[in-house]
Amino acid sequence: MTVSANEVDEYINELDSLAGDIIESTESFFKQLQVDYNSGTRGTYIEGWETPTTEQKESQREILEAYQEWYSGSRVLVMEYIEPELDNFDEARAEFYKYITLQVLPDNTTGMGIYSTAHDCFITQRGIVNAIPRKISAERFRVKEQISKSVAKDEIQRARDLLDEELSRASGVTAGVALERHLLTMCQEADVDLEYSHDDGIASLAQTLYDGDVIKQTTLSSLKMLSSIRNDCAHANQKAPNEHKVRRLIDDTDDYVRGRGI
Repeated sequence: MTVSANEVDEYINELDSLAGDIIESTESFFKQLQVDYNSGTRGTYIEGWETPTTEQKESQREILEAYQEWYSGSRVLVMEYIEPELDNFDEARAEFYKYITLQVLPDNTTGMGIYSTAHDCFITQRGIVNAIPRKISAERFRVKEQISKSVAKDEIQRARDLLDEELSRASGVTAGVALERHLLTMCQEADVDLEYSHDDGIASLAQTLYDGDVIKQTTLSSLKMLSSIRNDCAHANQKAPNEHKVRRLIDDTDDYVRGRGI
């Protein structure tokens, strides 16, 4: 069954809430631990950890159980969406586990240095998991953009064929559809929320993108000029659209869709 991006976001939010609890419990656990050390004339010699109390052992067990729940749920996502990070994710898990189970000697008389290192390991894992929604969003945009460009390029080629057949009006309308499709995709996938309608034309979509700081003034002006050419082709004027202008609409649309700018 396909899982939506929203469902992944919700699941990661649940995991992140659990992660916050784990960090808080881990810090409290290490603050309560005592370090066994000898202080002599030549300095302080750390012997290791004092034997944890029953209460401390219970806290340790709860941390490990919560962490294992977080790790198991997170690893599935890492494997599915960001597999190149899986080795780093697992290595950080092995390190974190050693610190929580006190397999590493304290590095000072309080043991909080070990907590800091354990915390860093967990933050590394947490960062990998929290990067997944951005990875999904970027991948979705890449695929959608590829589809949009592929369809637009087909329409642009169709517009060229129509112009070669001296059907300049139909050619301009077809090129305009390709440009509208590309601008609509840009609105849908912008990093900011934009107000637009699927019925908006080239000029309206371009203005929306400009207002959202997605495109610059020069691009807006060029798109509005192309919009006027497209409108001339779509309206039932007695005079046929200027072939030179229609060719410019086709060429500029092709350049813009391919990312070369206009």
